[in-house]
Amino acid sequence: MKELQFNYQKTALITLSEIQQAAKKLQGYIRELQAIVKNKDYQSDAASLVLATDNAQLEATEKLIKEKMALKPTMMVIVGIGGSNLGTIAVADAVLGKNYNLLPTTKLKVLYADTVDSDNMAAIIGIVKFEINNGGRVLLSTVSKSGSTTETISLFQVLVNLLTKEQKDYRKFVVVTSDQGSKFQELALKEKFSILDIPQKVGGRFSVFSTIGLFPLGMLGVDIRKLLAGAKAMLERVLEADIKKNPAVISAVLLGLHLKKKNNINDNFVFDVNLEAVGRWYRQLMGESIGKEKD
Repeated sequence: MKELQFNYQKTALITLSEIQQAAKKLQGYIRELQAIVKNKDYQSDAASLVLATDNAQLEATEKLIKEKMALKPTMMVIVGIGGSNLGTIAVADAVLGKNYNLLPTTKLKVLYADTVDSDNMAAIIGIVKFEINNGGRVLLSTVSKSGSTTETISLFQVLVNLLTKEQKDYRKFVVVTSDQGSKFQELALKEKFSILDIPQKVGGRFSVFSTIGLFPLGMLGVDIRKLLAGAKAMLERVLEADIKKNPAVISAVLLGLHLKKKNNINDNFVFDVNLEAVGRWYRQLMGESIGKEKD
């Protein structure tokens, strides 16, 4: 497959010398990021960069996937808000297709409980009941980094209560992903639910290569080893010291230079239907990363 090319030299309206001059100012920061990855520094604010090289996390996730697949679930409900599921949806749609649930070959259907909208939740409850009453088994995977996200915990409680009434051995079908030591994780331990940890410094919106994304994606049949291999390959490119080979540096410099020239409109147009969720994920990444007044 031919690698996508980043075309900017003739169309960016910024000279190559301007780009190179501005990019030099980022060399120190690139070296800092390289050190974070090399040292697997999960205490850094850029801890998400370590995820693609974390074999221990991958192995723990694969072990739980194997355990839950042995239960032969027919449907998975993923509960999470914002960054806790947007990345998962984006990858799942891109790899499996937006109409994945409707394909005759689909063995594990997936629903996303990502809003407290009552109509949407009523529909999910109805679908889950129908699935169980027709011989299916429903797995509940819930993500809350802090363990205190009100919407997520509320949706989780509703669905757990439903499984309690409708599904035998329901505890085996519940997975909780949260920060180590959070109130949510304490509840999971008490109830004997399966648990996955999240590195504390990894922000939700940057977490798709952590257990948050790897577990549900692996359950759905995405090859998470290849996914991480791809992430690692791109990580090497965006930490490249040679700025001509580094698309992240060039992109950042172009946006910064245009901003200085009062050109502050940036439009990322995603055409493929299966990549629609990538656009929604990017919108959240950008909005939450630069749209907060203090942080």
